[in-house]
Amino acid sequence: LWLRTASGIVLRYRNDEQGPKTLLDNAPARISSDGNASFSWEGRDRWLPAETPLQFSYRLDSGAWTPFTEHRRSPLFSLGAGAHTFEVRARDADLNTESVPAFHSFLVDPPIWKRPWFILLLVLLVGTIGLQARRLLERDRKLAQAREDAEAANQAKSQFLASMSHEIRTPLNAILGYAQILQRKSTLVPDDRAAVETIERSGNHLFKLINDILDLSKIEAGRYELNPADFDLQSLLQNQNVIFQHRCDAKRLHWQIAIPEADRIPVHGDEAKIGQVLINLLGNAVKFTD
Repeated sequence: LWLRTASGIVLRYRNDEQGPKTLLDNAPARISSDGNASFSWEGRDRWLPAETPLQFSYRLDSGAWTPFTEHRRSPLFSLGAGAHTFEVRARDADLNTESVPAFHSFLVDPPIWKRPWFILLLVLLVGTIGLQARRLLERDRKLAQAREDAEAANQAKSQFLASMSHEIRTPLNAILGYAQILQRKSTLVPDDRAAVETIERSGNHLFKLINDILDLSKIEAGRYELNPADFDLQSLLQNQNVIFQHRCDAKRLHWQIAIPEADRIPVHGDEAKIGQVLINLLGNAVKFTD
């Protein structure tokens, strides 16, 4: 290229055939999982002063080159996880472009939920939850089965008690009937009459106990109710006296009961339940006393 100056001097200008060089001065090797980074660089041309402006173009991962500008910094945002390569090249005033771009390889950390240790932890957690859920389901199944078995057993027991109570009532009614017939006989001596009365009282008490057996299901369900009413405590104590006097005599135990002399002792309560409690307590006392 020949140039003529104003003074008539002819100059010869030759293009610089060697392109400038680029040096990356801010190139992180690893970037956090947000994928945000910033690269900066400097350019030099050995034939030109350092302050001579150069133009630069860059690209990411072998993509398209950006237009040449004088910017020496490039922010990058939201890069995907994995390996990346950033390249930048310079161009001088003679339009000589750097033949071998400066490049830098770096890694972007994956999000925490994509990291191997987190995935392993998640697998272990899911496995533990699944195992625990399976154990809970198995426990619930066993509890349900046990509940069904218990209900079936209770139903069978209730049916058995109802059947046995009916079978016991039949002969007991006959015993009570014959005891009432014997009581009407005028030929009974006092000792025999007292024995028949004892049979009748004991039979009536046994009849009440049989009725209480049928209420066993109510007791287990927590719905057993008392039937309070006015009754004669004197009569109840006399019945207990007759029943346990014979038992104590059979075991050669001394039996003594102190009953008030009043003809009647009116009280209010559940006569059948009080009598049952007394029989249980006194029966155990006689049974375990030698």
